[in-house]
This record gives sequence, structure tokens and C-alpha cells, in this order.
Amino acid sequence: MNNVEIFENERAKGYNQFVETWIPNYHYFLDQLPKLVIHTD
Repeated sequence: MNNVEIFENERAKGYNQFVETWIPNYHYFLDQLPKLVIHTD
């Protein structure tokens, strides 16, 4: 069985910087996600 690590405190603090560095336009796609998930006719 795999161990589950808790993602909080020190590890979580660096997450935003990591994401912004490694995923170009991350915030743009994050803002667009609700529009893609919630489809209304």
C-alpha cells in the first residue's frame, strides 16, 4: 500500500510559485476552467 503524504504547511507554501513557473498561463487556464466545466445551453 502507498503512503499518503499530507500537503500542507511548508510544502504548500511553494506550490503557487512552482505552478506559475512550470505551467505557462496557469492563472488564465484556472480562470477559464469553470467555463469549460459548466456548460449551459
